[in-house]
Amino acid sequence: MRSTCDVLVVGAGPGGAVAALQAVKSSCGTVMLVDKAKFPRFKPCGGGLSPRSIKTLKSLGLWSKIEPRAYPISALRLVSPNGREATLGGPVVGAVMNRYEFDQILVRAAADAGAILEPETKVDALWEENGRVVGVCSSDRRISAKWVVIANGALTAFNEDPRPKKFLHTCLARFENIRFQANTLEMFYDLDLLPHYGWLFPESASMANIGICIDAKQLGERSIRNVFRSFLDCHFGDRLGESRQIGRWYSHPISTTTRIRHESRPGTILVGEANRLTNVATGEGISYAMESGILAVRMIDEISRGITTADQASCAYQARLRKSLEINLIAGDLYCRFGVKALNGVTRLCRSPIVSRLTSQALAGM
Repeated sequence: MRSTCDVLVVGAGPGGAVAALQAVKSSCGTVMLVDKAKFPRFKPCGGGLSPRSIKTLKSLGLWSKIEPRAYPISALRLVSPNGREATLGGPVVGAVMNRYEFDQILVRAAADAGAILEPETKVDALWEENGRVVGVCSSDRRISAKWVVIANGALTAFNEDPRPKKFLHTCLARFENIRFQANTLEMFYDLDLLPHYGWLFPESASMANIGICIDAKQLGERSIRNVFRSFLDCHFGDRLGESRQIGRWYSHPISTTTRIRHESRPGTILVGEANRLTNVATGEGISYAMESGILAVRMIDEISRGITTADQASCAYQARLRKSLEINLIAGDLYCRFGVKALNGVTRLCRSPIVSRLTSQALAGM
């Protein structure tokens, strides 16, 4: 069996869904969006929508669909490595939304715009002819395409970057009727996780997800589940007794980088975490995925109009990613190296409105 399209997007997370939507809007021809899962599907993720994410959603005309169902965030409770805590406020406004709902809205928007949605389609290999990718192979068919946008996440087999992969590991669970301060994220810089952290992200007035993020080297041979259990006992023992866990614990890797490279086969463009576009300090990747999806389609559109050649595509796309995103990724790396060490002092100074505002802006900006 064989299908044909002009732009094929592999992976229907935020990067893939936005790329498909943008490709339809840019009149790139027939657009197909495939994913191995059946939608809606659960995605293990904190679901934090940064100010940068919200800005992108507004530019796409999607924020009006997201905002009524997202939980608004206006403050951050920060617990430093020495146990000192401070609640930071300021003009920065974010949101939290369960990825089950968030991703479904983006996928539905792409499909409503005209993209062909093909769930439960696992891509096994790229289909190559004469040194160029011309489609993909699944278990029961081939799909041919002029361009393949690869957005299938951290464990993609289609990134040609030779550099060693850098992974963060996470574990999270969702809890109902757990106490927290309204509209407030909580970040815990536990000594066992440094330079990373644990969190509580409220999803509604009575629901929150709690999780941890730790560098693979810091985790070592330990079980991520055992580290998560210790974190819960240390920071949430009393609160968990009053709550009810929804579902099971979920673990997943996050692929990160601080220096962007785009190493892919001719005919393909890597988007989001498939190209390691996740902030090493926060694990945030939604904004980077969506922005890279938009940039990828702009590149395809320029090639189709003769502004850029196909041979120049990968280098030109890499340059645009670096210009748009790399400074934030470098800032995240510097924060891990030097900023976390200053948190003990920052929490002591956060009675100052200026320090509080600048700290919250810096964390949200990454």
